[in-house]
Amino acid sequence: MTRPIRNLHDPRLEVVKPVWVTIERVAGKFVAYNGDLLLYGQGSSTAHAEDDFRAVVAEAYFDFKKVGSDKLGPLPLEQFKLLRQHPKELGP
Repeated sequence: MTRPIRNLHDPRLEVVKPVWVTIERVAGKFVAYNGDLLLYGQGSSTAHAEDDFRAVVAEAYFDFKKVGSDKLGPLPLEQFKLLRQHPKELGP
């Protein structure tokens, strides 16, 4: 099943372009992933996997931002470029 994530449930970020995730059952767990971003979340239900994915996206966004584009390697830099297309930071 593939569906859009339109809210990261993080008060610091607003989704301006939905992040599409594929959700599959793997080894008794549900996994929500986006192959372009190389990010995934997992849980005991589809809802838990989506929530974990939301948290992973927000964490990755702020981790990449903290390191800085000029210090990221080629793969993380590409991930950050793709990731920045989806959320927008809100306020200070």
